[in-house]
Amino acid sequence: MFIKEIIIKEIKENITTSKFLFLAGGVIVLFMLNAMVSLSDYQERLENYQSIRRAEQKAQKEQCEQFSNVVFHKLRVVKKPSAESFITHAKADKLPNGVKMDFFEISNPQYFKPLDIYSKSFISLDWTNILFYLISFLCLSLSYNALSGEKINRTLQLVLSNQVPRASVITGKFTGLFTLIMIPILIGMIIHIIIYQLSPEIAIEKTRPFIALFFTGMLLFVALNLLTGLLISSLTKQPMVSLSLCLIVWLVFAVVIPGTGWLWSKQMVEIQSVHSIKVRIARKSQELLKMNQYSLKSKSSWKGKAPTEGLLKRIHYKQKEQEIMNRLWHRRIQKQFQQTDHAIEFAKISPYAVFRFFGETISDNGYSGHKHFYHQIQNFHSTYKDFLRNRDQKYEDSYHKFWNESWMAPHWMSSKPINYEALPKFTYERPNFSETLRKAKGNILYLLLWCMVLFAGTFIAFVRYDVR
Repeated sequence: MFIKEIIIKEIKENITTSKFLFLAGGVIVLFMLNAMVSLSDYQERLENYQSIRRAEQKAQKEQCEQFSNVVFHKLRVVKKPSAESFITHAKADKLPNGVKMDFFEISNPQYFKPLDIYSKSFISLDWTNILFYLISFLCLSLSYNALSGEKINRTLQLVLSNQVPRASVITGKFTGLFTLIMIPILIGMIIHIIIYQLSPEIAIEKTRPFIALFFTGMLLFVALNLLTGLLISSLTKQPMVSLSLCLIVWLVFAVVIPGTGWLWSKQMVEIQSVHSIKVRIARKSQELLKMNQYSLKSKSSWKGKAPTEGLLKRIHYKQKEQEIMNRLWHRRIQKQFQQTDHAIEFAKISPYAVFRFFGETISDNGYSGHKHFYHQIQNFHSTYKDFLRNRDQKYEDSYHKFWNESWMAPHWMSSKPINYEALPKFTYERPNFSETLRKAKGNILYLLLWCMVLFAGTFIAFVRYDVR
């Protein structure tokens, strides 16, 4: 009974305030703008993706007139844009979205998209950022004086003098504020989904499970911000002190800790520069030439004939050199992943960072999507190489030797055509819902743990709170 009355009281006191109306209106407007901006952005990126795919299909078909051309053709492989970018855009336009690859190697991640340095300089308008910046501020602005403010005007003393349990006060205030904040969020999300429902480019029925998963994390994030404000309010006597501490806590969790994570990870994992790797490759290549089984000799009289001992030495040298190059460049990319993983693990000390990476996991954008894409590329490259090797074995005019010298090697490869339809085709597959849930489960549990600790801390602090 007491809890219900406190809930109604909290809603009535705040729902008509200019502060709430302004911020709630802003939330709804931003959700509507997000629907239109993200839809337009997705259509633009999807059109760019399809254009690259069509151009690449045409180029590859032309190379299929001769098997050796396919072996050396630099295939452009691009990540398909995420339909869930409205959840977390995660600077998708600033991250590499593809690679070039042939039989021998995979390039470093590259950019295959229009460059728009002006509009992409602003903070992405997505659900995660709306919650991260505006909703967190709304939560703190409503809860920072929920207890310390009522102590000043004696309301809290009057309530407790009527034998209202302190647990009921905390539960009622939290539930009332939580319900109040969820009103504009739900309105904004419903409007957004309706706009997306009307778009033919978005299969909204495939997106709904991911929206539901994000909604779960969003509830915990809203609760976390409210409980942070209530805890600080129960530890202070003056509203202005509460507000100052709330802002400090927000800055530490949202800015300081995530930024420090990168500084820490750079000390933990050292990444070699491009120049130093090229120097290592050159040095190791020179060391190979000092061995008897390798050579760089070549003669024009070798062309079209069975590989001589001299040619085999050159082929073995080039294959070994390519192996060294692939290993060193791959190791550098793995170090980059390792460094980023360390930065993320450190940043996850902050529940705000946990929520941000939770959104990236669900939307398959940002670092999470980029890493998943690169792993698929590696698997596809192995499949692509195996296919070409197996097909080469069927050609009688081939000496079955592969090495990365496009001006020379084709003379010992087949000149026969290859069926384009038989070639392996790369199709990016975003993680399904089960896999996404498995990855996001730890973030949800971490946010839940934070909420439980904050609620317990708020309750203990309020039990000891002097309302006089």
